[in-house]
Amino acid sequence: MNKEEILAKSRKENKTMDEMELGAQAKAGKLAMNIGAVVCMVFVLLETLRTGKTNHLLYAVYLCMLSVFHFATFKNIHKKKDFIYGILFGLLAVGFIGLYIANWIMID
Repeated sequence: MNKEEILAKSRKENKTMDEMELGAQAKAGKLAMNIGAVVCMVFVLLETLRTGKTNHLLYAVYLCMLSVFHFATFKNIHKKKDFIYGILFGLLAVGFIGLYIANWIMID
């Protein structure tokens, strides 16, 4: 494969986005995940202070976001640790959904 073929393949894979745009999107995604974590934690804290009970659903939402993030990273980079983190965060999310449902049933 010559230089032109490699460049053409790269352009096709990146859909006309250059390295700088891809890097900017990656940084934006990481920032969004961090802000999402802070927002979830603030709402969990406020709900706990207001009711005296923890809202496990917000933990589940954020853990689902982390799970998808790591599975998507694994799909593109194929690092085993991302696959393991994806499974771990997914299982934790399912656990928090279970806690939420259990608390919901107990209330009724």
